[in-house]
Amino acid sequence: MIKSFRHKGLAPFYASGSKAGIRPDHAAKLQRQLDGHYAIWVSGNWRLTFAFEGTDVVLLDYMDYH
Repeated sequence: MIKSFRHKGLAPFYASGSKAGIRPDHAAKLQRQLDGHYAIWVSGNWRLTFAFEGTDVVLLDYMDYH
């Protein structure tokens, strides 16, 4: 669950789909990113990726993004 947003346009977009505070051409990709996989930078091109299922982390992967 997302507990806070730093960017003022993301919270209403996440909650209701309002595109008022974001670039409309980014909406589809932002929606997929907010609903889908997360990536954490490890080093260089290496990322730790995962998704949530309820409060559980699933599909945990360690990969080279290049």
